[in-house]
Amino acid sequence: MGIAAAVMTAFYSWRLLFMTFHGKPVPMSNDGAMCMNHRRSCILPLFCCAVGLFSGVLGTSLSVTA
Repeated sequence: MGIAAAVMTAFYSWRLLFMTFHGKPVPMSNDGAMCMNHRRSCILPLFCCAVGLFSGVLGTSLSVTA
């Protein structure tokens, strides 16, 4: 689980930097909210990070080994 979290963090950190400095601008809608083009692709990594965070807060372990 830790390696998977590290890989996802590295990927999204790289994506953040790439999209910030090399991506095309995201248009704003009329109400000022940003357009969410990739909402579905972010749900699984966000869920995995949330499970890891809450398991750490609760003091439980998600490891397979005892």
